[in-house]
Amino acid sequence: MTVWWWLLQRASGVLLLVLLSVHLVLTHFATPGEAVHFAAVQSRLAVSPMMLVDYSLLFLGLFHGLYGLFIVLKDLLPTWIEPKAVAVCLAVIGVGLGILGAYTLSLFATA
Repeated sequence: MTVWWWLLQRASGVLLLVLLSVHLVLTHFATPGEAVHFAAVQSRLAVSPMMLVDYSLLFLGLFHGLYGLFIVLKDLLPTWIEPKAVAVCLAVIGVGLGILGAYTLSLFATA
């Protein structure tokens, strides 16, 4: 099972690079010189593909970052700390941050 998590980590990194490029081009380079303000973000997030890009960035970034942190902690923490307990704690943090991020994005889309 560890191999699949490792592959998902790499795949999420590649997807993050692609999605971040799309986000940067459409948000910052498509309209050079225009300031990013609430109305611009709101109109951008009203379009379903951009909403998909932003939600994907949120959840892929959380997975990629928290799984990377898990691997580092698993290597550095003392042996008496159970890796599954660390994984559960990070999963709870990830779910909480995912809910908070999704809520924040939904506020932009509905305002």
